Amino acid sequence: MALAFASSSTDHVNHGKASAINDLPGGANGCTFVAWVYRTADDGNQHIFTMDGVDFASRGGLVFLASSGAADNLRALVRAATTDTDYTTNTGALPLNTWTFVAVTFKDTDSPKLHIYSGSLTALATEASYASSTDGSGAVVADNANDKWISNIERANTLPLVGNIARAAYFNTKLSLTDLQRLQFAPVAQWSGANTKLLVDYHGTGTQRDYTGNGNAGTVTGATVAAHVPLGPAWGRRLIHAVEFADVASGYGMLIGGGSVIPGIFSRVRVQ
Repeated sequence: MALAFASSSTDHVNHGKASAINDLPGGANGCTFVAWVYRTADDGNQHIFTMDGVDFASRGGLVFLASSGAADNLRALVRAATTDTDYTTNTGALPLNTWTFVAVTFKDTDSPKLHIYSGSLTALATEASYASSTDGSGAVVADNANDKWISNIERANTLPLVGNIARAAYFNTKLSLTDLQRLQFAPVAQWSGANTKLLVDYHGTGTQRDYTGNGNAGTVTGATVAAHVPLGPAWGRRLIHAVEFADVASGYGMLIGGGSVIPGIFSRVRVQ
């Protein structure tokens, strides 16, 4: 499953502000946010992941959004005391009506500080080209007082991503492009690790489990259920395409398709 968010609505998922997901942009190792997204309309300023607080004065941390001034770009900002880090991609980074793997990485001591990546169901993620890029200055503004929202921004709360989000994760380190490409098509279990501080595979509209064990469960407001990103067989299914049985005593062999169960001794099994 995935969650669908409607245009100009208050739809969102609130993952709270537990210590494991607080102030990661300002941490020594930086941070990374990753998600599978399906955008269905060109509304402006569609927010994917935010921690912006209840009003302008309380802004902090990372904001990641789509369609900022252009129909299919991505933008990421990290609040800082003097000048914000602010990158906007060229168009084409988040097209309509297709599943897109998106990621943003940030580390304040690096140059450049921020990177935005996108990929598809048929192409590995690559770094986007940028229409504008500003590396900020001054200390990164704390976000520990602000809830972490998926698909909307708390201080406005009518600017959701218009479309679906299937899976999302937040890491307390800056991942490399190679790391991101390894995650892109991997099962959700392989997204979890010591540096994963929030991991959700959205399902239904009840409480959304954080698979990291850090207790950042999500509360859904308004969103509805949509089809999951088609990364592989449905949950729990292993498709047996062909099984070759061999009866050692008689030398009898049999090749079957579709995974039917026939007594015998397995000599070769092909599973996907």
